[in-house]
Amino acid sequence: MQRFIAWIDIGLVANDKFVGLLEQILDGNSLSAPSLALRGAAADCLTEIVSKRMEAAVKLNLIQSMAILPRCTAWAAGFAGGGGASGK
Repeated sequence: MQRFIAWIDIGLVANDKFVGLLEQILDGNSLSAPSLALRGAAADCLTEIVSKRMEAAVKLNLIQSMAILPRCTAWAAGFAGGGGASGK
């Protein structure tokens, strides 16, 4: 899917349903969470969406709605040996 996002109309992939699904895949923390490979693929798709050309205001709204910084901070805190954003 990642390789097709570059040429697909942004409205087809940057919407609440599709981005929400990708975020759910990434946020899986339970034993029933998707495989690491699937989570990596979801991250790649989100990266492609954010990297896509679009008007600056639209892109900023998309990035803010995805709450990327708080999400990455939470993920970093969950890595072995990671102490969150401060690295402690």
